[in-house]
Amino acid sequence: MALSIVIFVIVSILIDGTHYRGGFITWKPQYPHIINQNPVAIILKQRHVWRRSSIFCNDTTITTKGLIGNGSVNCISTCSTTGVLASVSAPCVAYSIKNDWSVGEVSTVINVSANVKFEAAFQGGSWISTLGVGADGGWSISAEITTIPRSDVSILINGSHYRGGFITWKPQYPHIINQNPVAIILKQRHVWRRSSIFCNDITITTKGLIGGGSVHCISTCSTTGVLASVSAPCVAYSIKNDWSVGEVSTVINVSANVKFEAAFQGGSWISTLDVGAGGRWSISAEITTIPRSDGSMKPVGQVYSNQSVWYIEYTNEVRRPSLDAYVRFYSNSTNKQVHQINVRTNLKDVIFSKNTLTFFTSINWILGEHYYILLDRSVVTDPSVCGPQSPPVNDVNFWTFEVQSEGESELVLSLF
Repeated sequence: MALSIVIFVIVSILIDGTHYRGGFITWKPQYPHIINQNPVAIILKQRHVWRRSSIFCNDTTITTKGLIGNGSVNCISTCSTTGVLASVSAPCVAYSIKNDWSVGEVSTVINVSANVKFEAAFQGGSWISTLGVGADGGWSISAEITTIPRSDVSILINGSHYRGGFITWKPQYPHIINQNPVAIILKQRHVWRRSSIFCNDITITTKGLIGGGSVHCISTCSTTGVLASVSAPCVAYSIKNDWSVGEVSTVINVSANVKFEAAFQGGSWISTLDVGAGGRWSISAEITTIPRSDGSMKPVGQVYSNQSVWYIEYTNEVRRPSLDAYVRFYSNSTNKQVHQINVRTNLKDVIFSKNTLTFFTSINWILGEHYYILLDRSVVTDPSVCGPQSPPVNDVNFWTFEVQSEGESELVLSLF
């Protein structure tokens, strides 16, 4: 009888022992752009998956943020300190009754000495017994942490973790003139190595931030400091291809009449790239708040059949282009071109006078017909800022006119 009791106890311990399914440990500096920190604040992020029949979780556990799992993360190599770095116990964030697993996830801020490099790990035994490799064996989930500054005085963020991205911008209020400062919408999209910068469905649902770093001015700067943070809500991920994607739009205020280059720079590129592997990156955008030259055109609306004078008045001085560019008239009923004027070569019918472009036609417009006018790129150039060319006008509703039909006693002329 005594023997049977001993056997029962031993078996129960062995069954409960095979409870760990796997996980990860990642890290990043809490304040990556503050130099000369000592100690350095590190955000240690852990995710561990357990056998649910051993480490229980349900909806109540998640709602109450109940902790699951046990153990600790410790330094295991080149240690400058001893003892527990962080507890493994974490709020349960997901579970599966069918597949018998519970998931705990936690981020902990720990203080680490400056200028050190060591390996931290959660170790124990044993792996769940149903694994094809490593069943019932011990585990070691580790991360290499370094607080040795990079050459650009920023902290290295967990090795070769960056895959690429872009930065774009547009004015928040493009039709408000004389703004100072100018509100700019800075849009960023960055792709990271998922095994370093983690994202899953829960991260996306909760709009969890991923990535680290900031956008700075790097050329012709009128201001210093951080323009925007790179940390962004995760919007997509791939387990197979090991990437996480963060995307964010930030409104920043920029001085009027300036032109500069803003960039997110760092190191190192992901090590599996064909070109640039392990090297530094610079993702940049050229931003300008120098106002463009806008214009108003006349006439629009109803015109007479012998209408021959047309002009565009710009906010700044304009000049004749150095490349061929046309003003084109189209019939609305057929969408076919009925007339064109070469602005560069036609010196008789195209007149430039400071901020006004005037052109003449000698066409009898069809009564009752509707027309629209399109403009090629570089119809005018701006002499004040390196001769930029005007953009094309391809919108058929932008400049329209209607020829007065016979029998109409009144002509309504709309100039604006």
